[in-house]
Amino acid sequence: MYGHTHDHKKRSCSPAAGWPRRRLPCHFCCGLLSIDAITFPFPQGFLAEGLTRTSAGLGSVIIDSQPLTVALLASLLFGEQLSALGYAG
Repeated sequence: MYGHTHDHKKRSCSPAAGWPRRRLPCHFCCGLLSIDAITFPFPQGFLAEGLTRTSAGLGSVIIDSQPLTVALLASLLFGEQLSALGYAG
């Protein structure tokens, strides 16, 4: 209208705009859904159960000792070495 030309192509809002659109294989989608089905409810269930069985004081000690636990597991499982600053912390 009025001499203007408009591009009526469908525009993609995806981050990969301009890439060819391909359908994902069914096994990829099913695998992604099964990972989500497992990793979401189990930690939430464990958290809810732990909240009912743990006192506030013990919960505080567990949460506050998490960095130490991660550092120890990293050194035992992956051979990580703590620096002097890491030991001081």
